[in-house]
Amino acid sequence: TAPVQPAPAAAASIAAALAAPVGTPSLHRLVRPGQRVAILVDDGTRKTPVRRILPALLAELDAVGVAREAVAIVVAPGTHR
Repeated sequence: TAPVQPAPAAAASIAAALAAPVGTPSLHRLVRPGQRVAILVDDGTRKTPVRRILPALLAELDAVGVAREAVAIVVAPGTHR
């Protein structure tokens, strides 16, 4: 299948979603400086734009005071083929 092209305003949409998530407080309210964080991402067989989302998410964690060394990124491939 062909790669999915991101929406033209994807960066702005991602930033808005991180600033005001639906149904949960923002990372600025949930995460504290010095905490350890695990981020699960899907594998390359899914069409999630991880390459666009992950940098914005890491920037949010940086802004909160979470050191990059305290962030674990886990690839969750599931059991699909």
